[in-house]
Amino acid sequence: KRWRTLDQAVRPWDGTWVAALGITARTADRGSRGEPLRALRFLAFRELVPGVHVRPDNLAGGVAGLRGHLSALGLAPSVLVTALHELDRLTEARARRLWDVRALGRAYREARAALTASEARLPRLPPREAMVESFLLGGRTIRQLVLDPLLPESLVPAAEREALVAAMRRYDRVGRASWASFMRGFDILPEARTPADLRIVERVGGL
Repeated sequence: KRWRTLDQAVRPWDGTWVAALGITARTADRGSRGEPLRALRFLAFRELVPGVHVRPDNLAGGVAGLRGHLSALGLAPSVLVTALHELDRLTEARARRLWDVRALGRAYREARAALTASEARLPRLPPREAMVESFLLGGRTIRQLVLDPLLPESLVPAAEREALVAAMRRYDRVGRASWASFMRGFDILPEARTPADLRIVERVGGL
């Protein structure tokens, strides 16, 4: 996922679910091309009933796109990935409760508050401290966004996630300013590279 353009990774949800059928903790073949349960968790699938993992079909690539992503992450071709329609009322309600949406919303708000506080603090910090703080906090927030389940609006208001992305864009600009002098010392334009540029790590052995 590209954290700057998460809004392009989703589409309106019509209530259809994507299901991966036949994988349980006991039957997962960890010796194949990867760890199937980890692949499912990475793409925000949750186990609805034993052997049936689901997520809303609201990602831009649809079922086919998710099938391809899961395959790339190591899910065996024998696992059936398909659309799931017309759940009964109780099962539908249970499916919608598989994600802790309150915790997700709280995490958005806490991350945004941390970025705002750090953004105000960075210009007053010594350069080295500003570099370290922006690197660690920015990296943690980007990881949070990359791993976001991208749930549909009816489960989690998209405004919370979009506000965090906007805050991270602002913070990225401030963080680049903190790194500018250091990066120019290695003939790297801060506008073209992120602070985590691997060539810097290789040449100076980290901070």
